[in-house]
Formats: sequence, C-alpha cells, structure tokens
Amino acid sequence: MNYQPMDPGAGRPEPGKRYDVPQDIKNLALISTIGMVLVGFLSPLIVYIVTADEPRKAFARDHAREGLNFSIVFFGGLLVATVLSIVLIGVLLYPVLIVWGIWVVIAGAIQANNGQAPNYPLVPAILK
Repeated sequence: MNYQPMDPGAGRPEPGKRYDVPQDIKNLALISTIGMVLVGFLSPLIVYIVTADEPRKAFARDHAREGLNFSIVFFGGLLVATVLSIVLIGVLLYPVLIVWGIWVVIAGAIQANNGQAPNYPLVPAILK
C-alpha cells in the first residue's frame, strides 16, 4: 500500500495505519522528529523545506509538518507559562510541558519508524 500525502485534496491517511514507506524516507521523518530535542523547530523546518517539492517524500514532509505544529504549540505554552510564572501558576506548567514534549517526541519517533501516518498526541493541526 502506498502512502498518500496529507494534503487537503488527497485526503488524510488513517492515523495509526502502517504504510509501505522506504527506509530512507522513514529516516528523514525520524530526523525531523528526534532533532526537535536538539535544535527545536529547525529540524522539522529543514526537512519540510527539503521535501517540499518531492511527492516521493510526502511521508517525511507530513511528519515534519506535525513537528512544526508541535513546535508552535510548545513555544506558545512556554510563553503562557512564563507570563503566568509571575503569579506562580506558570511554574507548575513547566513540568507539564516538559513531560508532554517528551511524550510527543517519543510517540512521533515511534510512528515514523513504524511507517505510520503522523498523529502527534494533543497537537492541533495549525499548518495544513
């Protein structure tokens, strides 16, 4: 079974469904996901730009898009936590954000390695 990109016209692949994706494309998706731990949003951004015009690499591009969505939401959460730390509520949000971030990166890496369509937990689709 071939992987269909998550473009609005092509329809969304089923979350959790495994697709027949070459290992080099899975590796790009893994780099975009795991790289977020080291370089933040730059890793999925670079993979997204590199794979933008190549339909063969749609799997990696979709994982990079989800990584960018996560980065946007995570950065927004950090901003909210920083503002709320003035009244000491934000200090409680930092551990929650860290645990959630680790959970998302691990889940995304497992999905990429298994050839599953990206479906990061609790991450809304900002970039479509």
